[in-house]
Amino acid sequence: MNLLRASFLSVLLLLSACEAVGPMLAGVGIAGATLAASRNISGGAEGPAAGTVFLGEADGTNSYIWTDATGDLRINNSAPTGSSGSPTTTDLAGVEVGAQTSWHELKQNIVKFTNYQAALDAVVETTLYSFDMEGLHYDTGYVIHEEDRGSWFSYNDDISQQQIPSLKMREIVGTQSAAIKALNEKILRLEKIVEKLSKN
Repeated sequence: MNLLRASFLSVLLLLSACEAVGPMLAGVGIAGATLAASRNISGGAEGPAAGTVFLGEADGTNSYIWTDATGDLRINNSAPTGSSGSPTTTDLAGVEVGAQTSWHELKQNIVKFTNYQAALDAVVETTLYSFDMEGLHYDTGYVIHEEDRGSWFSYNDDISQQQIPSLKMREIVGTQSAAIKALNEKILRLEKIVEKLSKN
């Protein structure tokens, strides 16, 4: 009965927090409404577990969001059960929001890319711009226009999904690296020609 009462009180607290999310007059210098998810401090060999926010994906998959012990935001299909020892789900499980990983176990159909000239052509043919954004000035960078949807550097650009396009950072880094390899091959060929001519 005490457990049922505690659960009921928790729900009431959550609902009260949700109701306060709208505009409120709390006074000058006072923070706005807060929806809190506290940690599990039981500890033990597995250590405390972070508080999480649960979101249900469209296909029914569970997603849990939390801040790990290093302050990074993470997403995983199960909530962390500890931060040390051998918990069922670790504090560093899932994917760090904004992380770009190249760990081979998270990739499939790995094949060496050798068409360096195509990468060089893509880089050379892509216009660079200077621009202002969110109060900052950038001397050079990519800008995605409507005609760039589907380009090698453009991501989230399916117009039917009404998404705001963003830069495809993995593709940009890989393509620019391949372009450098193409230039290196050309330089090596020229060096051999120069060396041959110098001997004549």
